[in-house]
Amino acid sequence: MSGLVNNDSYLSPTGKSAYTLLMELCDLVCKRSVHIKSLEVEPIIRDGISKFTDQTGKLWAALARFHILQTKFEKVRGLGLS
Repeated sequence: MSGLVNNDSYLSPTGKSAYTLLMELCDLVCKRSVHIKSLEVEPIIRDGISKFTDQTGKLWAALARFHILQTKFEKVRGLGLS
């Protein structure tokens, strides 16, 4: 699924856009944050931030929420929101 959210031209069989899939992925990794070990969440969301510039607030918040749920508070402080 992570590869699909980074493909701008992808449209799922159910008609979901890449942005919708990215937001669903954000929700999923936050709900299961303690179980996420091998998926590189931050690069996926940062890529989404650069692609979906009108939704940067939601995506930064999702990235911060993911790090908070993993109790990586130093990562939240160092996100460099600019």
